Amino acid sequence: MGVTIKDIARALGVTPGTISKALNDKPDIGADMKVKIRAAAIELGYVPNPIARRLVTNRSNTIGVFILDRHELSLRENYGFQFLDGIIKESDLHHYDILLFSITKDLAYQKSYISLCLERRVEGAVFIGLRSDDPYLEDIIRSPLPASVIDAEARGQNVSMVASDNRAGAAAAVDYLWGLGHRRIGIIKGSEREFASRERYEGFRHYLTERNSFNEAYVYPGDFTRESGAAAVETIMKSQDRPTALFAANDLMALGALKVFKGKGYRIPQDISLIGFDNIANSEDCDPALTTIGQNAAEIGKEAIRLLLARIRQENKGKASFIRTELVIRDSCAPLK
Repeated sequence: MGVTIKDIARALGVTPGTISKALNDKPDIGADMKVKIRAAAIELGYVPNPIARRLVTNRSNTIGVFILDRHELSLRENYGFQFLDGIIKESDLHHYDILLFSITKDLAYQKSYISLCLERRVEGAVFIGLRSDDPYLEDIIRSPLPASVIDAEARGQNVSMVASDNRAGAAAAVDYLWGLGHRRIGIIKGSEREFASRERYEGFRHYLTERNSFNEAYVYPGDFTRESGAAAVETIMKSQDRPTALFAANDLMALGALKVFKGKGYRIPQDISLIGFDNIANSEDCDPALTTIGQNAAEIGKEAIRLLLARIRQENKGKASFIRTELVIRDSCAPLK
């Protein structure tokens, strides 16, 4: 038998009537007690149908947005923030407000995201940067709170996912290098814990395998940071067999690689071609300007809100949406001579 209101009452030392009033947002219960009771209900696993109905019909007209990338990045470099433009515009179109949650490492391991949503009475949540090893992933998957996840894989009854077509984008990057005559093409991978990283690697690997040109020796580890891009170049320099072109699974790693290549006297693109993924703002400011695969961040943000509102209104149970990418040609790639 599941957890009942009486179980919550016993755990908190209050009456069942108090629990019922708090869960139904009655005005004669203080705000602090409501927060305490809602958090206890989630912790104890109390999610009866009345709670689920309240979560999807609550008219707070507010959507929570979580940006969970915990790397120490500037706002300019953190790609997660670029989805906000589309999120805000689409939410405003439907008369919804956005509540942006700032999650520090310490807070992330004290309260679940769903508990934070309940405390602020948001109707649904958008998660950016959610990783497969996140300690609260299962809470999101099982929660009755409608959610959209961006560039992550989370499958649940009330969860939708939106992402770029990462495989196709990676294949387009390699195809561009292939068209320039390169056959020894390497990749700096991202973290295995990130959905986008795995998809981009599969797009890269499949394209070259189909052409009998995939070489495991040209696969270099990375974690989506500048530092890992730089480390990959150090590894490349120690090898006698080097690629003539390099695909970095995001722009930050490409920028880290570019800096080290130049520091060692390599000319880009004359000595090695380099292409990234994401089209962050800094990618066009470097020298040479970085060729990359551009995500339509605004459209991804808008689609995340569309799917979320459809779930809130119980209009649509669509699970996933993939947005096309675009090859952005600049100056960091050249034909093989």
